[in-house]
This record gives sequence, C-alpha cells and structure tokens, in this order.
Amino acid sequence: MAIKDQRGATGLMTQDPNGEIPLEQVVGILKALAHPIRFRIMLLLADKQDFGLEDPGCCDRQEVCVCRINESFDITAPTLSHHLKLLREAGLIEGRRDGVWIYYTIRPETQVALRAALTQIVPQD
Repeated sequence: MAIKDQRGATGLMTQDPNGEIPLEQVVGILKALAHPIRFRIMLLLADKQDFGLEDPGCCDRQEVCVCRINESFDITAPTLSHHLKLLREAGLIEGRRDGVWIYYTIRPETQVALRAALTQIVPQD
C-alpha cells in the first residue's frame, strides 16, 4: 500500500483504487500521534490489559469507556475530551455512545494506514 500526495484528504481513512493513502492523511495521522497524551491514549486502546483495564463490568470488549480513560490520566475531563476529539478527527478512533458514556476503540483501518505509512519510511525486509 503506497502513500500518494493528494490535496483535500479528510480525517476518514481513504484509499484510491490502487490502495494508495493520501500523503496529507498520513501526515495528519502522525501529527495526531505526536502528542504524548494522544499517543498514550492510543496505546491504552491498543492494549487495555497493559493499563489494568480488564474490568468486565466496564470495558468487556475491545473498546474502553471514557470514564476509564480519564482515570488513567492526570488531566481534566475537558482536556481529555479535546485530545479524543483530535484523534477522532484524524480518523484514528471512533466512539460508541451507551447512555451517558462513550466507549472508544481504534478504527481497524487505522492500523492498516499506519503500517502503510511506516513501511514507506522503513521498508520491511
């Protein structure tokens, strides 16, 4: 999967018919990950077990409740909300509302796009 230089990319993962991902989209993804809090949020969502979030009463799927994410950081709820918004806008995560809570998960196509971007920089042997 190649990266293609193309203007007007959105936060949603897009590929052209050749499987190429717009360069601007990849740059947007990497910019969103360039902040330590957002990077840690992604790590938490990728492997919640490492963060001790295996409570079946809250987060029994691949997703994690925003309340549990908030407990893992020493930041205010509005600050966390801002970081989650930037990750959503970059197309990295998605949220599912259940009552008053929102459950977040990494979008599957995000992993494909990140792999493609990193393979362009560091080709696989």
